[in-house]
Amino acid sequence: MRSRFILGILASLPLLFACDKQSDTIPVTGIAVDPTSVELVDGDSFTVTATIYPVDATNKRVKWTSSNPSILVADGKITTSFKSGTSPSLVNGKPVLGHGTVTATSEDGNKKAQCQVTVFANTAAVTDIRLSETSLQLNKGESHALTATVLPDNAIEKTVKWTSSDNTVASVDQTGTITAIGGGKALITASAGGVSSSCSVDVVVPVESIGLNVTLLALEIGDFALLTATVLPDDAMDKKIQWSSDNPDVATVDQNGRVTAVSVGKAKITASAGNISVSCSVSCVDVPVTAVVLDKTFLSLEKGSSETLTATVLPKNATDKTVQWSSDNLSVATVDQNGRVIAVNSGEATITAVAGDVSETCTVSVFIPVTSVSLNPTSLMLSVGETAFLDATVFPEDASENTLTWYSSHSDVASVEGGSITAISFGGTVITAQIGDQFAYCTVTVVTDSSSGVTASCFGGELRINDGLVLGGSRLDFGVSNFSSRTITVKTVQLVDGESGIGSDTIDIDCSLESGNTLPWCVEVPASGIHSPVAIFTFTYLGGEFTCSAAYHEPIERSIFPRLSE
Repeated sequence: MRSRFILGILASLPLLFACDKQSDTIPVTGIAVDPTSVELVDGDSFTVTATIYPVDATNKRVKWTSSNPSILVADGKITTSFKSGTSPSLVNGKPVLGHGTVTATSEDGNKKAQCQVTVFANTAAVTDIRLSETSLQLNKGESHALTATVLPDNAIEKTVKWTSSDNTVASVDQTGTITAIGGGKALITASAGGVSSSCSVDVVVPVESIGLNVTLLALEIGDFALLTATVLPDDAMDKKIQWSSDNPDVATVDQNGRVTAVSVGKAKITASAGNISVSCSVSCVDVPVTAVVLDKTFLSLEKGSSETLTATVLPKNATDKTVQWSSDNLSVATVDQNGRVIAVNSGEATITAVAGDVSETCTVSVFIPVTSVSLNPTSLMLSVGETAFLDATVFPEDASENTLTWYSSHSDVASVEGGSITAISFGGTVITAQIGDQFAYCTVTVVTDSSSGVTASCFGGELRINDGLVLGGSRLDFGVSNFSSRTITVKTVQLVDGESGIGSDTIDIDCSLESGNTLPWCVEVPASGIHSPVAIFTFTYLGGEFTCSAAYHEPIERSIFPRLSE
């Protein structure tokens, strides 16, 4: 058993030796670097990693080289050695000293991988620009040189660009020399590397002379004149005119040169600009009143009321425009010194406004209005052909108007003239007496000795209608009015279908109705429904039996009706 085991081992040895011989060398098939691009600031370093493939390759040695002698590499570590004073070039706004390619080459198989390297200059951005002055005042034609210091000292961009906000005021060349061109303000700006600083420059052009359009002026009180001042030279910096009066009680002046005469006398108006001034002598004289104009020459006022008159004195620049007011009849109307007229009692008065030697008048008519009107009686019942007279009373008794206007709402029932009423036919009407905006009323009922004075009316109801059929349970509102001279008895009512003529059951009423009165009833539609319902009432008059009817229509008024049931 043991000999077999030994023989087995011995038998396998050639195979093992054969395998070891085949695995002595594993060749390199590829190489990669990480990263494949690097950005460095001059003086910094960075290590690039090289990876051999396959990872179990026998020879993993790598040789490193650089395409730029100022970019060094050893065992993957990149360093820079650019000469001092090397000028960078701007790439996308950044200072680049140079580019290079770092190559990793495998010793076995000469496989290559590359990393692109960019080296930036060790510089700083501009943080500030300091000017020798931040504000200047120059006379036109003068020059002044500004100096600009760019910070920090190692700033990437130290070239200064000079500009002016207004070259018509001050210009600047690229050495920083400012030249004053014309009066005004300008901002001189120095810029470098996205940073700027400014100096404010005021250029002064002094006033040399002032000219006035008028140097001697005569004005009436209240009148005005406009003075115009011309400042020279045309480009003087401060051309604003200051106006003043040495006697503002006589003549005033505003800052637009408008001179106004205030009172009789003399004044001197002065225009000043810079250190220069010029004057105009003004004489002011009286202006007499030529007319007084009232806004109204007639007033109609109610007793106790008031209204204010407005008086306009002409000319507008009259020296004394004071108005004196008076009334020639204080028992009718008074007036105060503001022109307020108060109505005292009925009648007429003349209000006078006086200014200087001129006057104007207004006629005032005072009235007492009607406050109410009443009639006696306020209701009447008349037979056809009968007449009656209404007594009208107007309040107050001393009202200015007392003429009444009479009219009847139904002149075919009863007419009225001067308060005298004539009954014409049975029915009802309202007699109205009017005076101004006041009204009084009398209700008149005209009756007849005939049964024709009894009428029926429909007032609507609570209906449910389907295709023209008034459904059962609906309620119709009817009424009977007695315009006869007798008391009648309403006996029954019956609903009749207006299309078929078929009537429903008769409903008993048996109710007395006195002359001049109306009674309403509510009739319920039977379950079968009804088309175009008509209510037929029977009533007795002087022992005889008569009928009156009314057909349904849209409601004209709503009342509370007694409900009638079959």
